[in-house]
Amino acid sequence: MNDVLRLIARTTLFPRHESIPGSIVKLAEEHVKQYEQFVDPGFVAAPDIVLGGERRLRELQARIASEPGGEEFADRWSAKLGRFLQRVTDEAMQDAVVRDRIGPPLWPVPQLVNVVQQLIIDEPETLLANTPTADRQLWWELAGSVEKNAWNALIWEVVDGSGAGKGPNPFISLVRLQAEGFYPLGLLGQHFIVFAISSSPSDE
Repeated sequence: MNDVLRLIARTTLFPRHESIPGSIVKLAEEHVKQYEQFVDPGFVAAPDIVLGGERRLRELQARIASEPGGEEFADRWSAKLGRFLQRVTDEAMQDAVVRDRIGPPLWPVPQLVNVVQQLIIDEPETLLANTPTADRQLWWELAGSVEKNAWNALIWEVVDGSGAGKGPNPFISLVRLQAEGFYPLGLLGQHFIVFAISSSPSDE
């Protein structure tokens, strides 16, 4: 769990990038492999790292939302990830030892794994002061997905200790991407889309 907490502590939202490091591509590839291993056997996708501004982000999110196979508020990638984590969590929480791991300072209410607090995002006025454009809701929603991935990684660390999990934390690659300012969005066809803000976007 300490590795996840260290990554969360150094996560700064919405930095700008001039290029895409090879290490980012490798992290995205790592997640795709884990997704196939844990969540969707036989799944094949190629990472697609996109630099851009508001217009590009809005376009990508709209296209991902229109992909078949998802659920309300979740594309097929995040929906399947969510169901997978819920199954593992439900099984693990039958164990009193696991339930006793849930509590302050991370979880405000003992033994309630789904009652969480803010780890990364600040209040809207603070968080959105440095966003590239005026579409505050767009960036607030992206920040919310960053927070969700961070909590999913922490929950896995807790419940996997019971033996209910199936291997390495499948969410930590997402947290590593986010710590570098690259944000997983979801699937477009056979492409796993990761977005980052360009240092000189043409679509702000």
